[in-house]
Amino acid sequence: MYYDRENLVVSGVPETVDVTLKGAKSLLINAKNQRDFKVYVDLSDPAISMGDRTVTFKISDLNEKLVATIDPEYAEVNVQERVTKEFSVEAEYNSSLLEEGYTAGQPTVSPQTVKITGAKDAIEQISYVKANLEINKGLNETVNSKATVKALTGI
Repeated sequence: MYYDRENLVVSGVPETVDVTLKGAKSLLINAKNQRDFKVYVDLSDPAISMGDRTVTFKISDLNEKLVATIDPEYAEVNVQERVTKEFSVEAEYNSSLLEEGYTAGQPTVSPQTVKITGAKDAIEQISYVKANLEINKGLNETVNSKATVKALTGI
């Protein structure tokens, strides 16, 4: 797939397609053994517009005496602007695990912010980022641990 990977995110292109080749047997055997042709979609035009679009699969580096049929012939793709946004990371833990008589101070995280890069629509849906401290036993001391960071949507 050809596109501006620094500024765009493209989704919807299938991982595989079926290619049927027709032509002289010797050329077919060579093409099958070499597998040096490429199937691709070209979204490299700088004027490409954002959103949903239908693109045609193309083939390159195939002997011109062979005829190729690609199935599916088209793909429905979504082109989005690639953006990066910085989010504050909030610590999260199960306060019911505090043993009786203990109180928790204000949790701290490091790093305090993360940068997330992706399709503009997806990044705009992120409401907050949580570092979830996964502890399964009673808390009765200071905890310093690695946590799983998750980007979440909603309130």
